[in-house]
Amino acid sequence: MLLAVAVQSRLPAGLMAFGTPPDIALALAVAIGLLAGPVTGAAAGFVSAYLLAANTPYSPGSIYVSHILVGFLAGIPRARLYTDNPLVAPAVGILAGVVSPTIFYVISPRSPILWAQSAVAQAAYCLVLTPIWYVVLLGPARRWQIDDGSAG
Repeated sequence: MLLAVAVQSRLPAGLMAFGTPPDIALALAVAIGLLAGPVTGAAAGFVSAYLLAANTPYSPGSIYVSHILVGFLAGIPRARLYTDNPLVAPAVGILAGVVSPTIFYVISPRSPILWAQSAVAQAAYCLVLTPIWYVVLLGPARRWQIDDGSAG
């Protein structure tokens, strides 16, 4: 997670869509939630928010709430769906990419146009990044049988 936040904080402006940088740490928290369940996903969201809050001009409370809630919500399909399906990670990534800026802008209101641009950009980033993190973490998760017990 520390590496994801470090890379995220040093990305060049050319990689931003609509002025929104990719939230690499959020995509990682979503992948962890998918692999280990909602409690672990919420914990990953907390860690990502904690690391990001020190390095952002935005409200830390908005970051905490959005990342923790998205990490938790990303873990719910683990108990309800066959998460090894290759379509689950991108679908949950898109939803996380829309939900996170929505929560952020409900707590810390800004222009609806900025929210829409941020939601589209984050959905695109999470569509790409979440499956990558999922595949990277799938082997270790299976080897160590990571599960927070919420999967039934």
